[in-house]
Amino acid sequence: MRFSVRSVRCAAVMMVLALAMLALAGCGKATPAPAPTPAPAVPLFDDDEAAIRWLLATESRGVVNKDMDLLAAIWAEDAVVIDAKHTPDAPADDARWQGLDAVLDRYVTLVFPGNPTVAAPADVQIIIDGDRAEAVSTTRINDELSPGGDKWTFVKRDGRWFIQSLTYNLEPEANSAMTSPLLTPVSPPTAFPIPTSSSSPVPTAIVGSAMPTARQALTLMYGDRAYVIDDHQAMLTAPADGYTTTVHINTMGCYWEENEEKCLVITDQAFDHAHITQAQIDGALFLRQNGVWRMELFRPRLAELGSFGYVPKGSLIYFGPDRRAALIHSYWQGQGSEEEHITIFAQIGDEIKVIFDQLVNASFTPPDGGAALGPGWGYGSRLEFEENEKSDYYTIVLTQFGTGQEGDYFRRDSVFLFEDGRYVLASRHDW
Repeated sequence: MRFSVRSVRCAAVMMVLALAMLALAGCGKATPAPAPTPAPAVPLFDDDEAAIRWLLATESRGVVNKDMDLLAAIWAEDAVVIDAKHTPDAPADDARWQGLDAVLDRYVTLVFPGNPTVAAPADVQIIIDGDRAEAVSTTRINDELSPGGDKWTFVKRDGRWFIQSLTYNLEPEANSAMTSPLLTPVSPPTAFPIPTSSSSPVPTAIVGSAMPTARQALTLMYGDRAYVIDDHQAMLTAPADGYTTTVHINTMGCYWEENEEKCLVITDQAFDHAHITQAQIDGALFLRQNGVWRMELFRPRLAELGSFGYVPKGSLIYFGPDRRAALIHSYWQGQGSEEEHITIFAQIGDEIKVIFDQLVNASFTPPDGGAALGPGWGYGSRLEFEENEKSDYYTIVLTQFGTGQEGDYFRRDSVFLFEDGRYVLASRHDW
């Protein structure tokens, strides 16, 4: 239906008159107050340690999701956050946020602007004394890692536990360099041959580690086939004689999920001098129980992505309020064509699998002398995750817009729902 300027103006005047009549009719009546927003549900635990671990995991989820209501529900009214500034024996230089309002304001002004995608406490040690408790944990925000840098205190009131304080940056300056878990310093030598004799078996577990290092993860994943592993890569025999396959950590993140401490590791590999080949993607899941990390799942050949043997680094994301996955943007190029895919990998039950794989962007630029191939074209996209009240998993909305192969401008909205272990197309609308 089309509206002229005159009809729109007339409609506007009629609406103003109608609103005025409603205002007169309602004189003397109090405007009802809006219904209060319900506070997030906080479960009650019979086990005090389980309650405290839930608070730590929930604080991490609130940071990543920027959920102020959730954060406000787990901190005590007299909460305090202290930045020890790497000088734990000199409190005079501490920065303090005293009271719940100040603590929440710190999230808005200091924490959220960094857009953290990973904020999970690791290597947590808890001591409970009646209605009070303490915990020491490893600082973990995105890829930054600092062992033993956090101290938490908790208080139990009216039958439930609250976070009462957090003191961070407790590690001395000499040990305060925040390092990526993919580049965790390891004593020399920086490379070593994998033992093959029965007297020196390949390790099957990681003991006493806050989280696996890249070398440790690669050793458990490829130790039976690699002939060299260092802090960044593993070297395998390539399928072609005289070549070497190099395996890199693509995405690695540790987190709490379903009351378990997990690490998801996604690797990419290709043999040297690869040209038209794509990178092979493998995945592994590590679980930590009783202080020991073990590889629970290993799935080779999850996908083949990228071009020239290269695929960009991925990132850890949420695809549900308490579900983590690895997302990789990959690109393919050839003869003037470029394509971008988004692929998402996750643990579903007893397997690691691809749960989403879509071509999101594409373009074509005629090469020199290639006018006969037609004019250039291209389109971009936006991918969003939306909460779904009927599901434990987010809905994916893919919006694509630009010029298609036929030369016409278009916009397309595609909605994907999580069903039977993967995302499936539920609806599509072209504008």
